[in-house]
Parts: sequence; structure tokens; C-alpha cells
Amino acid sequence: MIKKANKDGTVFGAFYPGTLVDPLLRPKRSKYDVTAFNFLGSVNKTARVCFARKDAKAKSFADVFKTEMILGATQRGGSSRDFAVMFNKLLGTKFKIISGYKGSKGIILAIERGEVEGFCGNSWSSLSAARPEWAKGKFVNNFLMITMKPHAAMAAQGAEPIWKYVKTEKQRKIIEFHVKQQEFGRPYIAPPGVPADRVEILRDALWKTWHSDAFSKDAVGARLNVAPISGAEMKKLVLELYALPKDLMKEVIATTKKPKKKKK
Repeated sequence: MIKKANKDGTVFGAFYPGTLVDPLLRPKRSKYDVTAFNFLGSVNKTARVCFARKDAKAKSFADVFKTEMILGATQRGGSSRDFAVMFNKLLGTKFKIISGYKGSKGIILAIERGEVEGFCGNSWSSLSAARPEWAKGKFVNNFLMITMKPHAAMAAQGAEPIWKYVKTEKQRKIIEFHVKQQEFGRPYIAPPGVPADRVEILRDALWKTWHSDAFSKDAVGARLNVAPISGAEMKKLVLELYALPKDLMKEVIATTKKPKKKKK
């Protein structure tokens, strides 16, 4: 739809970050040229966390290499499922993944009921809004931060950076593909063909809005995270993802596919 929109600068849209990488992950399904879009910026970055009930046997990410942890998850394509599958395949963790929950609320309820022990890949801002006491370390251990750079609030809870457990350059590049998408957590895009001067007007307007006192006040009141990046920064990140070699992309795709069942 964005490709068919008016190209006079009057139309732009907000998207899920996954929309921008789907042609890489599922080229047969998503046949559109993301690099042709006009990137206006993102209102925030998504910082993700792994946490588990305090009574879970595994207390840290290091423990999960030896001790099984039962995680609640959605379906393929969701961070709660894909990160855990990737860590199992790529790093050798022992997450037991129970898929099929409808969103983070369903997983959080399952943790409270004791159906599962944890959640890997939840947005930190969402956790802070839904269960602020959990973000402060009550009832759960926040044990892993999935971010490009250290996250102060998670680090204060004792969460370790995923990069501590990366052993090879290939592992790093594959994990970076998934984590870099979080840098444009709430992207805004204009269709291809919009005149450059109008693109700049839109970029400037959004940037000023996101940094205004009124917007900041409303965001705090709604407990929403605001950490904008510019359209130019967003474009750079997207082009970096699309510049990955095809053989590496095959391995990226393989890391989130459903594991094959072992023959009896």
C-alpha cells in the first residue's frame, strides 16, 4: 500500500520493524524493495530482555547452557520465539520453548500461573509498563539484555549483555542482524518517489515533535519510551542489513526455522 500512496509528501506511515526485513527473510512472500522507501526516522529503540521467575532452576544465561528453562513464546516471527530458537541453535542454550501464546500479555500471565518459567525477548519498555515491579527485580530475575549497547536499567538489575556469550564473528553477525532491527523500533516511512525537499520537511517535523516538551510529557504520562533516531541513521541501518552476503542470510534464516525432530 505504501508504494501506491500519494508521492507529494501528504502520506507517510508507521510500521513494525519486521516489515523492513521481511523481504530478506521471506523473499518469496514479500516482494517489495525496502531500500527505495524514504526513511523519516524512528521514535524509539527497542531494548529487549530475558527474565524468569525467581524460583526457576536457571538463574542466569550461563545456567541455561546446563539447565533447561521453560519459556513462553508466540509463533515464528515473534521475538519471544525467534531469539530463544536462535540462541539454542547458535550458542547451544537449553531453552524449552512453548509456542502459541497470544502476545506478551499471555506469556506474562503464564509465568504468573507457573505454566512456564520465563520470557526471552520482551521489550523492556513494555515490561516496565505492564509489570513495573518485575522491571525492578521483584518476582523475576532479569538476566539478559539483547541490545546493541549496554542498557543502564537492565544492567542495574544484573542483566548481562548477549555479546558476552558470542564466540565467533559469524555468531556476532547473525545476532546483530536481529538486534539491529531494534534500533528502529517504531519506524516512520514515506513512499518512494517523494521529492527530496518534502522528505526533509517530514523528517524535520517528526524530529522536532519527538523532542518537544509537550510530546515528552505525554510520553512519560503514558509510560512510553522515547529514544528517537533520525531518518539518515535509520537509512544507514537498513542498508547495512541489506548489504549482508547471501550465504550469511541463508544462515540467518536457518537460525529461526523450526528445529527438526530427532528420529527415534
